[in-house]
Amino acid sequence: MIDRTRRRTVAATGCALSGALAGCTGAFFGSDDDAEPDDDGPNDAESDDKDADPLADAVADGAGVNYLAFIDDGATVDENRRRITYSDPETEFSLFALSDGTFASTDTLQVRRDLSTDVMTAFIAPEFDDGVFTYHVFANDPFVEYADWNALTFENRESTGERRITFDELHDDVSHFAVTPERETNNVVVTDTDRETYEDPESEPTIVGISRGRRTEREGVPDVSFTFEYGTETDPTVELTHTGGDSLEGDRIAIHLDGRSISDPFAVESVTTDETAVIDDVPEGSRLFVIYHDGDGNGYLLASATVWR
Repeated sequence: MIDRTRRRTVAATGCALSGALAGCTGAFFGSDDDAEPDDDGPNDAESDDKDADPLADAVADGAGVNYLAFIDDGATVDENRRRITYSDPETEFSLFALSDGTFASTDTLQVRRDLSTDVMTAFIAPEFDDGVFTYHVFANDPFVEYADWNALTFENRESTGERRITFDELHDDVSHFAVTPERETNNVVVTDTDRETYEDPESEPTIVGISRGRRTEREGVPDVSFTFEYGTETDPTVELTHTGGDSLEGDRIAIHLDGRSISDPFAVESVTTDETAVIDDVPEGSRLFVIYHDGDGNGYLLASATVWR
């Protein structure tokens, strides 16, 4: 068990999207660089401890979560959409993150399997065994040291559990915590607030979470599709085009991009098929989310993309 110190004060003002965004935030394999052996004797004991740990192979040398080997190749990962599809039982998961109540940018908080970074990074790996899912939370030191973390579980937005997280260090500066819900659960959230604060619509939580099952849209949420076209390194734009489905009120659409929000990006009263919005100054690797606001304070994710050129 490792000692962790509190690095910041929990915030308690301003987020309305945390409950509505169950599919927002990439998964990548970590490095497979060979570790250099040390000729000093004590490393032999450390190696024995690592081999004896049942989770030792879950994190490869170089701080990469070896997820597919960890669950015996029982899933596939859509790296761009932060989506995990489990084969048996057939289930889909979405990973998401918020930083201080807003969309996490790549230089503040990441959800990915490569934990060898100075940016706080975590990955949640669902494992099915003996009829239940266990959610393995892997995190690097910047993430672990950022806050006193809590694990919250929900079933259809109703709370099913809350507990304080105590991370155990594995190796390569990667730590681990497992969440095995005692009740039926379709949403696991690791957050720097308690449950009461998290559920306060005025709170600004930092979150890494995982949602099980395809999101069921509420009545009145548009059924619409978009395409993304990326510019070049010298012209780093993104063109977002409405390609089919419902017409949208332009002022109800917002784009969230690496911590900044762009309201009414189409700048028209009604967004219909073939209408295009151009977003300037979008760096490669950025995460872009298209949000629809229903007028009652709720935001819904319509589309998302990672910008690669």
